[in-house]
Amino acid sequence: MEAINQPSKVQVRDWLKHRQLKTEPPPDIEQIRRELGWGTAEKIKPAPSAVLQAIANI
Repeated sequence: MEAINQPSKVQVRDWLKHRQLKTEPPPDIEQIRRELGWGTAEKIKPAPSAVLQAIANI
């Protein structure tokens, strides 16, 4: 069975808050999963440090 990584509720809330500040349309579901590190362990690439830093600075 594949291990599934899931972000915490706090991480999702922070990401949503950050996204609400942007005026562009939301990204596709795969991009959202990459930014949050959500998915199976084999498919996940670490989120860019710039994204994590932007979320942390909210």
